[in-house]
Formats: sequence, C-alpha cells, structure tokens
Amino acid sequence: MGWFADRYGKDVHPKMSIDTYDKLYTKFGEKAANETLADVQDGKIKEETLKKYLD
Repeated sequence: MGWFADRYGKDVHPKMSIDTYDKLYTKFGEKAANETLADVQDGKIKEETLKKYLD
C-alpha cells in the first residue's frame, strides 16, 4: 500500500481530482503534490482554491 492508504485507509478515496494532483506534480514535484493532497484530504485547503492558482 502507498502512503495515502496507510494514512487514510484503503477504502478512502482522495478528495482531490487526479487532474489537480497531476498539475501539482508537474509544476512542483511529488513531495509537494503529496503534501497538498494531504492538506486537501485533511480539510486545510479546498481544491477549488488550488485550481485558481494552477490554471
């Protein structure tokens, strides 16, 4: 299992779309994309807010 399943459980789905994750990964790298995904999952930031800065 990956870090996401280890942290949130294997039956939990990410709250962030794969498109947004891919944009983060491409622009900032894996570590930043994973940290941002965790922030979205934990409710610290909304995906809609991220999209404003990525588009």
